[in-house]
Amino acid sequence: YAVASRIGPPQRPAGVMILLLVLYCAGLVKAAYHDRFPFTWPEHEKVAALVDRVTPPGEPIWGGQFVYFLTRRRPPSGLEFSYGARLRLASDLAARLHHLSQERIEQLAAAGHFYTIVGCWPDDSWYRTVNASGRYVHREQIGRCVVVWR
Repeated sequence: YAVASRIGPPQRPAGVMILLLVLYCAGLVKAAYHDRFPFTWPEHEKVAALVDRVTPPGEPIWGGQFVYFLTRRRPPSGLEFSYGARLRLASDLAARLHHLSQERIEQLAAAGHFYTIVGCWPDDSWYRTVNASGRYVHREQIGRCVVVWR
């Protein structure tokens, strides 16, 4: 009420309040739409079991943080924090922090650096990008996640 009475006409703040309520509800609907395919713990466990089965010990994996946690494997240097790939850092700072950009991770994947890749994204355009060379010959889908390996 306090915001509405300051923004709109003081004698009729209801219109502004309704507009703010509609905007708030639209935000909730958008958030619910983007989260319409929730991940489940049993799905994560199945993905991790597949990764463990197909990836020899010591071979690098590119996947979500749950993959490293459930397989008890260390992420490769630069992939310890999955959201770090979204950062844009100067090259000298990135080198000191062992930071890998999304582009660099995709280059490494396309070059076959990772033995196994787990992608849990809404579409599979990432697969065409990283497998342009055809290095990842095996593919299995578990729920919303796709696991590819050499």
